[in-house]
Amino acid sequence: MDGVHAPSRKVIALVCAFFVSLFLFNALLHGPPPHELVKTAFFSEPEGDAAPAGSGTSTSGATTDGERIAIVLVMFGLNSAKEGQHMLKSILMRASKAVDVHVVCSQDAVTFIQSRLDLVTRPAYEVYVQFYVVDQQMIEARAQRAGVATKHHAGAGGLMKMFLHELLPIPKVIYVDTDAFFAADPNLLWSYLVNMTSTSPKTLISFPHAGREESNGALICSCVMAMNLEAMRAAPLMPSTLVPSWEQTALGTTETWKEGNMDPSQPAWGDQGLLYAMWRRFPERFWRLSRAWDISACRGFYHLGLSGADATSKAEEKKVQQLGKDTEDAVEGMLFPGIVHYNCQEGEDSVFENAGLLARPEFGPLLTTTAKFKWVWLNRGNARLRTHIVQGQDLRFEDERRAEHTIVERI
Repeated sequence: MDGVHAPSRKVIALVCAFFVSLFLFNALLHGPPPHELVKTAFFSEPEGDAAPAGSGTSTSGATTDGERIAIVLVMFGLNSAKEGQHMLKSILMRASKAVDVHVVCSQDAVTFIQSRLDLVTRPAYEVYVQFYVVDQQMIEARAQRAGVATKHHAGAGGLMKMFLHELLPIPKVIYVDTDAFFAADPNLLWSYLVNMTSTSPKTLISFPHAGREESNGALICSCVMAMNLEAMRAAPLMPSTLVPSWEQTALGTTETWKEGNMDPSQPAWGDQGLLYAMWRRFPERFWRLSRAWDISACRGFYHLGLSGADATSKAEEKKVQQLGKDTEDAVEGMLFPGIVHYNCQEGEDSVFENAGLLARPEFGPLLTTTAKFKWVWLNRGNARLRTHIVQGQDLRFEDERRAEHTIVERI
């Protein structure tokens, strides 16, 4: 048309540059849509033959230089977030390297935890926190597709542990409960997980227990787990009605529950009962994690505590600790306090606000230090802390993605 000129190449280039700049600026403010330091492992092919599984008591092995620690927390509801903030704080207090924290949670938990993280602008090491906003109905629907449910007090949040591998796009992670805190460097546990995945790539999970012959569903703990998410996806861990082939290959099948004499609609100890049944049927797919990472109030802390002389000898300390018959997980017959876990508590929204626990001699001083340590004191370096939220259509379980992938392939 006369009088109308097409824009020049220079104008087009300037417009494109303007919009690219806006995109990059927005990414800088809000963090990357996917974490730039992790590689999505969904739909990965099964790995080759694994090395023979070991006891998992050693933390020596593959180097973790350059790798970031990855830890996942589950928080549903404001009370859970108020408790979980202190576990998160203990991670940042004691981690000796960069850390990624994945928080599977409700929306109110995001708001509360973000208010604490906003106080930290100069951590000692790089920190990246990614929130996955999930509602109870979404978890219950996935559990229903797997043929399981729960009446345990942990509820849907507890069941979520059985499906973390379907939500987190990372190869491996450490799971920890919120009613606990790190008393030692999380990198020690991370080094153990790196060793496990490199030397026994088909091992799914390592968790603490009292020994295969001594344990029942109450004497194992899903409160802390070293999780090989890639292997859990490849197995897979749990079946789904959306992917019929999984019923033949998954660990958590009807046959597994029958062998464990368990009702999957109301398993004793909730998710822990499901884990126990899978471990009993497929022991070769699991490692034993040292109980040092679950110094449990349920077990009387195994008689570890801050009382006594700080120069107690190894022989004296070994006599004090009560670990039961199977001490394969104890180096030189002893545990150290890696994670202190205040399970088996009643009537308090948060163990960090329980006056009785704060006053107890075993680990009360460490509990108090963790609870009272100010978030602003974590500004002790020149690194960055960034957060990102994943929600809505960006968040689906792997069985949904796998079913959709299959449909697309058939079209």
